[in-house]
Amino acid sequence: MTQSFVNGVGLPGQAFFNGSPAWLVGPDRMAAAPCERAKQGQVFGLQTIVCIPSANGVVELGSTDPIYQSSDLMNKVRVLFNFSGSGGIDQGENDPSSLWITDPEMKDGGGNNSNNNKTSSAAAATVAPSSSGGNPNHHHHNNNSYPSSSSLTPEKKPRKRGRKPANGREEPLNHVEAERQRREKLNQRFYALRAVVPNVSKMDKASLLGDAISYIKELRLKLQSTESEKDELQKQVESLRDESSSHPQQRPPPDNQDLKSSNSSSTNSSQIEMEIEVKIIGWDAMIRIQCSKRNHPAARLMAALKELDLDVHHASVSVVNELMIQQATVKMGSRFYTQEQLRLALSNKVGDFR
Repeated sequence: MTQSFVNGVGLPGQAFFNGSPAWLVGPDRMAAAPCERAKQGQVFGLQTIVCIPSANGVVELGSTDPIYQSSDLMNKVRVLFNFSGSGGIDQGENDPSSLWITDPEMKDGGGNNSNNNKTSSAAAATVAPSSSGGNPNHHHHNNNSYPSSSSLTPEKKPRKRGRKPANGREEPLNHVEAERQRREKLNQRFYALRAVVPNVSKMDKASLLGDAISYIKELRLKLQSTESEKDELQKQVESLRDESSSHPQQRPPPDNQDLKSSNSSSTNSSQIEMEIEVKIIGWDAMIRIQCSKRNHPAARLMAALKELDLDVHHASVSVVNELMIQQATVKMGSRFYTQEQLRLALSNKVGDFR
């Protein structure tokens, strides 16, 4: 905090120019003082700044505790720092106790040494006039024991350069930790993929990816075949409806794939042969039954599906004159049927009541 002052400028310069001490106690008075020296002392935690003029300059004292104005303190400073005579210097050298500065509170019997420990005294600042005597500029040098800025200023740790983490996420400690977290996420996704793929040839990741690709391709083919069969069945139903609407009083002509006449001699009624088609896709089955509408074949089909432990996902019934077409999509339950086994079972249960 060494600084030079012009006579009459600043707190030390005004004290020397006016010949009266300047005594600032408390942060409010220090903040209101027009002197930059007072603000600088407040930054370092000082609560008391005293500038006492002497014969040879200005004595500046500072303390981290509030110390109010004391005439005893000012007299001691003027005696100790009066260098015009030799008596003061010899007295200080012969009797060191005379250099001690006593706080007014200690005179009252407080016995508290905290002020002495916290009070920092300053050496005398010399304000010497120029040799010509006409220069009003004087210099004020202060070698005091205020805490240095390096001891009070918090140490700034070097900050690492780099991008800040996004979305408020905490930055990983190092690259090893980030790599470990990435591998954990990757392993969790492989575990989830392994649980979805039904048939895994090997346990390594490359084989798992290959099996997953094959399974996805297989599902695509099944979806395409199912959609094509659905479109074909819808076209057949629409064609039968068109024929029935165009010839309401006549029986539609027999079709080689759909209709077969079993009795040509009967003129009032004809017996239609039952046809059952079954297609198995995994645990799902598509059933199509073409038969006569007599004796409630739809009810018999539902009862047969219940006995065979088949869950119905979709079912439809279309009637054209004496012909009934039933379509159902079912899922197997506790038992798996082949295509031929399911067709024979339905034929036995549905065809018994023709």
